[in-house]
Amino acid sequence: MTYYFLQAFRVVLLLMATSFWLQAQHLDCGTSYEYGEKIKQRMLDNRRQHSSLMSRYNQARSGNNTVYIPVQFHIVNKTDGTGGEKVQDVLDNLCKLNSDFAPINVEFYMYKPINFVNKDLLYTNDENSGMGSYFMGLLKEPGVVNIFIGNEIISPQGGTILGYYDPNLDAIYAIQDAVNGYSYTLTHEAGHFFSLPHTFAGWERQDYSTVTANSRGRTPKELPNGAIVERLPRTGGQENCQIAGDGFCDTDPSYLFGYYRGVYNRGTHFCEHASAAVDPTGKLFRPDLIRPATRFSMKEDDPAFTELLTTNAFVGTYFPPKTLLLVETSFTPQGGTPTIMWKDTIGNSDTTDYNLQTNSNLIGLGMDQVKIGHISMGDYYLDQNIVVSGSPDVSKSATVPAEYRVIPGGAYTTEMSSLELLNSGTTTISSGITVEVEERLYHKITGLVASESWTIQVATPLPPGTTTLPASNLYKQKSTIAGCTFDIKLEAPYTTVTGTSSENIMSYYSTNCKNTFSAEQAVAMQLDIASRGLATRYPAPTATLITSQVATIYPVQNITTPNNTVNFSWNAITGATSYHVYVYQVDALGNPLLNGDKLDFIVTSPNLSVSLKPSSKYEWKVTPLNAVSFCDPNTSSSEVLFETGLSTSVTSLNTPLSTLNVYPNPIAQDKVVTLEINSKVVEQVTVSILNALGQEVMPAQSVELIEGVNKNQLDVRTLSAGLYLINVKNKDGIQSSKLVIE
Repeated sequence: MTYYFLQAFRVVLLLMATSFWLQAQHLDCGTSYEYGEKIKQRMLDNRRQHSSLMSRYNQARSGNNTVYIPVQFHIVNKTDGTGGEKVQDVLDNLCKLNSDFAPINVEFYMYKPINFVNKDLLYTNDENSGMGSYFMGLLKEPGVVNIFIGNEIISPQGGTILGYYDPNLDAIYAIQDAVNGYSYTLTHEAGHFFSLPHTFAGWERQDYSTVTANSRGRTPKELPNGAIVERLPRTGGQENCQIAGDGFCDTDPSYLFGYYRGVYNRGTHFCEHASAAVDPTGKLFRPDLIRPATRFSMKEDDPAFTELLTTNAFVGTYFPPKTLLLVETSFTPQGGTPTIMWKDTIGNSDTTDYNLQTNSNLIGLGMDQVKIGHISMGDYYLDQNIVVSGSPDVSKSATVPAEYRVIPGGAYTTEMSSLELLNSGTTTISSGITVEVEERLYHKITGLVASESWTIQVATPLPPGTTTLPASNLYKQKSTIAGCTFDIKLEAPYTTVTGTSSENIMSYYSTNCKNTFSAEQAVAMQLDIASRGLATRYPAPTATLITSQVATIYPVQNITTPNNTVNFSWNAITGATSYHVYVYQVDALGNPLLNGDKLDFIVTSPNLSVSLKPSSKYEWKVTPLNAVSFCDPNTSSSEVLFETGLSTSVTSLNTPLSTLNVYPNPIAQDKVVTLEINSKVVEQVTVSILNALGQEVMPAQSVELIEGVNKNQLDVRTLSAGLYLINVKNKDGIQSSKLVIE
């Protein structure tokens, strides 16, 4: 029986209570800007060979239109064989990979059984030392997708790194916390493997706000690292999406917004980008978040309309200066047609540049750049005819066009006219004189539009040659003008937003956002698969999908085994090339113990013998596997509860071995141990050494026995201090003896 031991795996507490951790699950990628440039260059090189590579890719499709990609997993333990990732998480993540790549008809399969590596220098991958890269280079399988899973990445970039792709090694490394059935980390890194840059390519570890601080609000054309910044337009000759950023035009420019979460994004998981960020041409990244047109009307007997409120609907505190916005004011008289009063592009290079705070006015208090006439009646104007009873020498002063005025002190009024009475006669006009006012609304081309008359009285005597305003204000508009409507329209000059940034797997947005590859990214990965030969070098796996459920044979439910060495067995499944055996310690109620034994094994035959803790409760289950079968939970056996018996140093399992002795025992760490076997027959046995977690720590040795006493020396000088189990296996079973190294 050949078997591959994995660690007693630890319980991973997934602390997903905060949005930061949710974000971290998708992900902080250690693929640097320098690595990203190499990845992008490979993508661009493939694009130049699009026709030939796509033809090669299509030829490689199997009968079900799928391309099969071999993947080799390497689970990294500490040097003592403990602490590594559990097999089930790896299998679950392989299922997740296939689910994520299914839309582009790519399926990964197990190239070889999982490789287990016991290396402290790879378990903690310190990129500063380069030892992790050294061992990855030695251990990787050539020509396939190599994924190493260790405990920690120490990066010059700092922070928590969940994974990275190294284009120099052509290998992926991820930490245990990022490998499971729901994480996008390996999917993201596989995207890098197949030539996809980050959606925010060029912005790695650069804060948008910091970069734009000295550019008067606009994103610069080029970043400090030399990366060309992607523009928002996708057509019309202004676009550079084919080469800038990630090089794709069906993903939005993404200036690392996902990484900064609530600073630029909103929603439960910060999946929606909602800042007033601008591209190098001044165009808003999300112009669709600008509030719609503002409409208002005047009130009868009111000389003014109120200030114009334009609320900032973005997450940030303001629209940066130099943000291009179109403002248009129009005026529609009652029963008439609209006419444009004022139209301008603000935030460009004229005197209307502004800094709009959240919930502030577009035009209002403190906005001294706003000129009189911005809100005016344009081609429409008011006139008034005055008739004063018994005083033919009374006339009016000139009527000015209605216009918006910013009055110091915060008054924002629309003065519809500045009408005064002028006594042009030689006698004083007494107070109480009745004045008839006719308000007339004109268009400068079509003439009179509407009119309305009313009367007022002069409040105070008016001497010859003087002017006054009557007690009743002459410029209180009546229904003629009160029925008119004013429009203020505010919009960005670019409105086509693809909306894929937060949804894209290659971004830094949370796992909780919808995650996809774009159509152009899918093509790029297909081209890269063809360029690597992965589509033609390896034939589709011949293994058939396992659908049968495996059944456990021993131990059975609620049994107590004779001792603590347990011989697990189950029925063989047609098509299975290996089996995943999961054994874990439980409490009296059958619940998994937080710090109890949790043992993973991958074996090639339907049986396994392993020493467990004596007098302890366990559960176990087994899952059949082959190159393409690792996702269906219905093929796994049911969990079986059992209890181990008392410990024994020598376990007799119907073997012809009469005695098994190990000495000296205990033994010093730098000594050689003697294994003495008294055999009844001539035969061949296999000797192996396991640590306390059931992991093989020295390669198995084949030993020829003669009838009688056999003495063999075992070199255990490389083993650290601790408890070990020496197993001697023949055709009838296994006999074991404990060894203590001090």
